[in-house]
Amino acid sequence: WHRSWQLQAALLVSNLSKNYGDVEAVRGLSFALRKHECFGLLGVNGAGKTTTFRMLAGDLIPTSGNAFIEDADLYQARISYCPQTDVALDLLTGREMLALFARLRGVREQNLAVVIHQTLHFVDMLEYADVTIGTYSGGTRRKLSLAVAFVGNPSVVLLDEPTAAVDPPSRRRIWRILIASKQHLDLAILLSSHWYVESLAV
Repeated sequence: WHRSWQLQAALLVSNLSKNYGDVEAVRGLSFALRKHECFGLLGVNGAGKTTTFRMLAGDLIPTSGNAFIEDADLYQARISYCPQTDVALDLLTGREMLALFARLRGVREQNLAVVIHQTLHFVDMLEYADVTIGTYSGGTRRKLSLAVAFVGNPSVVLLDEPTAAVDPPSRRRIWRILIASKQHLDLAILLSSHWYVESLAV
């Protein structure tokens, strides 16, 4: 990589590969991503998108290659991962769920209420903040997953199929949130999607 790109990159991926025995799930993936940019991985099921995300999130060890976030390796970096399947505790409220993840990401107690309010407002979820997650619709659960990904000021957010299993109106709302996050939040976004035309809008 050119040195200027290395200095500017929020996420730098170099020749990343993952093999399962003789099967190549990901081969020689390289790219760089800067703050306020959104980079899309497009492909059919089985193309290696989720494997790539799990390597970048630290869930899988690459067979070869490496990745850095703001010059730190993946295990020291401020990275947030939103998988295809919503990770939500149905007995908690949205506000309680965000508080849990905000604390895990180092948000101080004196700042907690403000950070949670700002995040809920950003994803248009204030009216559901104190409602138990088990009563949420699919679209609202997905917005909560985005809120969890954004809370705590991560450097890079990984969104694996952010509009999976939601209806068209919810999908449009989620894409609007992603467009706004690229413009207004100090982070870089890597997402995977089947929706080529919609991905171009971000």
